[in-house]
Amino acid sequence: MKKDGHIKFYTKDEWLSLCGQHGLKYADGFDSSLRFPRKKELSPGYEDILRRHDKAVIESYDFAETDTELYITERVNNILFVKEQT
Repeated sequence: MKKDGHIKFYTKDEWLSLCGQHGLKYADGFDSSLRFPRKKELSPGYEDILRRHDKAVIESYDFAETDTELYITERVNNILFVKEQT
């Protein structure tokens, strides 16, 4: 669905596992949210996207709509890994 190339969003646990398998150790992190506004007029077909996807997925993005804007809030894991010394 995203034009920026994202094909999978990893959970924090998935990042910890994946990076741990490749010699990286969790050092620090925090969670945050990003809110993306978009003009409705620039988003033709968004209603179809909302109908095609599971309600739980749509709700996980904290989607809000006004007369002229669409707002999508994504939760983000900000994680710092360091290379383990051998």
